[in-house]
Amino acid sequence: MQANGLKLRPGHCEIYPNPKRYIPQGQGFSKFAALRYPMQPGSGFVPLNAALNPLPWTLEQWLDAFDLCTAHQDIKQLNRAIEHSQQNYRIRRHRHPQSLEAWHQRIATEKQQGWTGPGQSNEKFKLFACEARVFLGMDSIEAIADHIQGTAQTTSGFCEYSNHVKDLEQRSREVATWAMRYYWPVGTLKSRDTSYYGLQNTPTPSADFSYHQAKREAAQARIKTAVSQLQAERNLPSSITARAKAIAEKAHVSQQTLYKSANKLFWHPDSLSFPKATSEPKPAVAGEITQPVKNTVKSFSSESLKLLWLKEITQLYIYVGFCLYLVLLRATAA
Repeated sequence: MQANGLKLRPGHCEIYPNPKRYIPQGQGFSKFAALRYPMQPGSGFVPLNAALNPLPWTLEQWLDAFDLCTAHQDIKQLNRAIEHSQQNYRIRRHRHPQSLEAWHQRIATEKQQGWTGPGQSNEKFKLFACEARVFLGMDSIEAIADHIQGTAQTTSGFCEYSNHVKDLEQRSREVATWAMRYYWPVGTLKSRDTSYYGLQNTPTPSADFSYHQAKREAAQARIKTAVSQLQAERNLPSSITARAKAIAEKAHVSQQTLYKSANKLFWHPDSLSFPKATSEPKPAVAGEITQPVKNTVKSFSSESLKLLWLKEITQLYIYVGFCLYLVLLRATAA
């Protein structure tokens, strides 16, 4: 259906049953996407002929026309269409195909169907990069980026639904960089290091610098910059909710990203590692990323617990010694 240019939207092409949408209290009731039954009073339904002229049919004549169309239905063609649609659904449903053929077929299906709505760009860019790296054997970031950019521009629905029309060149290069480190051409030796520590006996092993890690570090850099700017402008709110809202707006991140444990250290007032107002942070470099240092909060808590334990033991010794002293005094008096 989508491959033939039909778009799922009200009044154009609708699917039933349609999920019930939430209606706020006091604003009426949800009527779902109402079925337009033919020949019903007040429905506005009028059957038309080939020349788009109204037909003076009754409901019985309409049902007879349905029976006539059913008798002339090509069942074999219908079964082939159903089987083809089920195969497309299985390909799109599984994010990790079980064979190279299924993987390649999924890429071809995605390219043929194109963009059918918002929120599909990241997945399609990834598939275009996989096609270039795995199946076409491209061995450079520039070649893969050009393939992603050219394929996206010639795929239907890209200009209409994608949010990366303006930054397509930059986005293509980012995904191509990730694909070069994560995939390798068919028929060649595996070139991805799946171990976290890399080579053994390495004193300071480098962490896996992947595409998602680059996105996390970019978000953290924007959060640090936003906090520093708000502090310099004396516009950093003291309350947690207002602070999170201001930082999220200035850093162009969601509040869900801000409240992740790895990011709360950079802005939350209760954090021990709350940053001071400094200059703009230096962006992270791939070669400089190493294993994270030990958690200072954890070490601080363990030290505090040890001191508290020693204090309790000392008080217990003093109390026991005082009790023994009283017993000796009473024994001497007796």
